[in-house]
Amino acid sequence: TIIYVIGHSHGGNVATLASQFLAQDKDNKHIIHVLFALATPVMSTYFPNMKTIHYLYNFFSFEDLIQTVLGISLRE
Repeated sequence: TIIYVIGHSHGGNVATLASQFLAQDKDNKHIIHVLFALATPVMSTYFPNMKTIHYLYNFFSFEDLIQTVLGISLRE
C-alpha cells in the first residue's frame, strides 16, 4: 500500500512515529510514499524512519514562534 500523508504541527510528529512503527513490523508491506510536514516541531528525541518514507518535505517559517516554544523543539 502506498500512503500519502500531510501532517500539520504535531500531526507531522504522529506521522514520524507511524514511520517508526511501520519499520518495526518485519512483515510490513506499507510505505509512506510522501510525507508533507507543515510547521511540525522537530523533536530531537525521535526522527522519521526513512526506510518507510520515500520522500519527506518539511515546510516551516522562521516567523513561526510557536514551533520552537520554550526551546523544546527545532524547525529542521
